[in-house]
Amino acid sequence: MSDGRTGSLRLSRRCAVLCAALSLAWIAACEAHSKAAPTVVEAAPTRPARRARRAERFPALAPVPLVVTLGPRAVRTLSKRTRERFTGNDWLKVQRAAQRIESADRAGVAALIAMLRAPRRVPLSNTEELVYPGARRRNGTGPVIQYALDWTTDRAGWVLEALTFDDFGFSATATAPESAAETAAGRTWWRHNNARWTRLEAVREALSGTTDRQRRVLYWLRFGTTPCAGFNVRFFYDEVVPLVRGIYRRTRDRELRDLAAEILGRSSE
Repeated sequence: MSDGRTGSLRLSRRCAVLCAALSLAWIAACEAHSKAAPTVVEAAPTRPARRARRAERFPALAPVPLVVTLGPRAVRTLSKRTRERFTGNDWLKVQRAAQRIESADRAGVAALIAMLRAPRRVPLSNTEELVYPGARRRNGTGPVIQYALDWTTDRAGWVLEALTFDDFGFSATATAPESAAETAAGRTWWRHNNARWTRLEAVREALSGTTDRQRRVLYWLRFGTTPCAGFNVRFFYDEVVPLVRGIYRRTRDRELRDLAAEILGRSSE
């Protein structure tokens, strides 16, 4: 019995010595750490700082276009008031209604196609220096719109071509009879495409389409403010940027190359 108690006592002493040694080592480590240089806790980076760091890490990324960052939310329906303002005579209200119609995707196209059925002449007021075919003031120095905006059919064609990135021939027509063929072309196109058309798909098709369609969609990407349902940062980088790079590398059109370069955030030289 005495031998068992002696063995237990020796084991206990060894454990006590080991624990003491570990404690002394831990205390020494803490003292050494406290004598080292104090850790500086940095404040959370601001948004501009985060963007700058991201730009340094990913210098090849193109800047996100305005249609993603600042454009209003896409709308799904159009009110009767919006349609009435668009076909009215106040240019300021017409512009705001046009923006809302262009932001409405399929609903916007459907409303514009309906407007093509009944041409009316509604001369615009409050146009200031706006220049367009048929304008009362022909010596204006303001923006130039190559559509006969006093006719509701050509006004609808103006927004329809901007919304679809397509050319139905409405540009530069001066009277309603001259736009009859264009009206028929627009209505026929919608009859064949209304089941599957979306503006997002129109962006893809235009970037891979003719030079005219590429120019229209590149202008929207560079300067547009109307949104497109589904057009987000991921879609821009995954699908739009590769197509714009292709245009930049292959085109011989100086204007297209400059637009593509601006969208990609690089020099066109």
